[in-house]
Amino acid sequence: MVEKYLTPLLQSSKDKVSGLGFLMLRIGTSTLMVYLHGWPKLKNYWEDQNSLPELIGLGSESGLLLAIFAEVICSFLLALGLLTRIAVIPLSFTMVVAAFIFNADQAFIVKEKAILYLIVYLFFLVAGAGKYSMDHLLAQKINSKKQ
Repeated sequence: MVEKYLTPLLQSSKDKVSGLGFLMLRIGTSTLMVYLHGWPKLKNYWEDQNSLPELIGLGSESGLLLAIFAEVICSFLLALGLLTRIAVIPLSFTMVVAAFIFNADQAFIVKEKAILYLIVYLFFLVAGAGKYSMDHLLAQKINSKKQ
């Protein structure tokens, strides 16, 4: 039953060369997100928990926790290629908030980084994690059980 719904989420390119490209993009993007954005938020959580503006009606602390969840936990899932299409949803949402709400009154150049991350996350939402991923291994296991 679960396999019926999980299989489409796990399917991706099986080509070796594009799989290597997917792997490098997943690991590179995730590393940068955790190192430059998620880790500093996590490290400074106690100082920053009330300093962020309330952006989407969740409160400063809740918004910060959701950003940390996306930028750290979901980035690790993306790096592993585990539940990739699900993991990029909070990441994409965070980048939409960063680009179009948090930096709404800023010049486009300030929004550029969040928009570039958003484009990468939307790519993985559509294309999946690639051949060298946990999703691919799970899909193989599910497909072998069907036969």
